[in-house]
Amino acid sequence: MNLQALIRVFFETFETTAVIMVMVACSVVFGAILVREQVAQDFTRLLLSIASEPWQVMIALNIMLLIAGMFLDTIAIILIVTPVILPALNAAGIDLVHFGVVMVLNLMIGLITPPVGLLLFVLARIARLDFAATLRACTPFIVPMLLVLLLVALVPSLSLFLPEITYRN
Repeated sequence: MNLQALIRVFFETFETTAVIMVMVACSVVFGAILVREQVAQDFTRLLLSIASEPWQVMIALNIMLLIAGMFLDTIAIILIVTPVILPALNAAGIDLVHFGVVMVLNLMIGLITPPVGLLLFVLARIARLDFAATLRACTPFIVPMLLVLLLVALVPSLSLFLPEITYRN
C-alpha cells in the first residue's frame, strides 16, 4: 500500500465514522426528546394494557424490534428504543440482561431481513454476488434464527445461565 492509497483509506474511514457519529448524535437528541415528552411512560401504559404477562410483553417487544430492525440501523434502534422500553421492562419484571440478549438477537435478524437488510448488502459485496443471490443464500437461516429467538425470549435461563454462575455471591 503506497502513501496515496493510505490517505484514501483514511479519508474513507473518516467519512464513514462521521456519518455514524452524526447518526448517533441525532439518535441521542431524538431519544432525549422522547424522554422529555414522557413517551416511555405512555408506551409502558399502552404495552401493559395490551399484554399483562411478562411473556406477552416479550412477544410484543420482539415483534416491534423485528419490524424496526428491518428498516432502521441497529445503533439508532438501540439508542432510541432502549430508553422508551426500559420502564415497560421494569414494570413487567423482565430481567434487563435477558432482554439485552433478546434485543441483540432481534436486531441481528433484522440485519439480514429485507427490505433493507444492511448486512445482505455487505455480504453481497464481500462475496461479489448480486443482492438476489445473497438473499437466496441467507433466507434458509432466517427460520432457525427466529426459532432460537423465540426460545431465548421465552426461556430466560438460557441467556441468564452464564451471568448467574459468573456473578454468584
